[in-house]
Amino acid sequence: MDRCRDALLQAEAGPFANYVPYTHHTGRVLESLAEYGPKTLAAMHGSTYYGDGAQALRDLATVMRDVLGPKAQEGEITPIGTVESADSAQP
Repeated sequence: MDRCRDALLQAEAGPFANYVPYTHHTGRVLESLAEYGPKTLAAMHGSTYYGDGAQALRDLATVMRDVLGPKAQEGEITPIGTVESADSAQP
């Protein structure tokens, strides 16, 4: 995941900033794919991964949220990558 994080950070720092879409659906979509329990992940323009694909997708969701997700001004980021304000937090 370090290579992925580095690539996203480099892209965001250069002319391709905002090239990779990230929405409040991204975490849920990656989690729904992880639930299939893949053993092989083949990216269109990248390396093929063989192993625990579910964990790799969950790790990718975390990296994408950290690099591309919303930045909370107040409150915190939820596991699915949305900002939850302190006022909307449930007791």
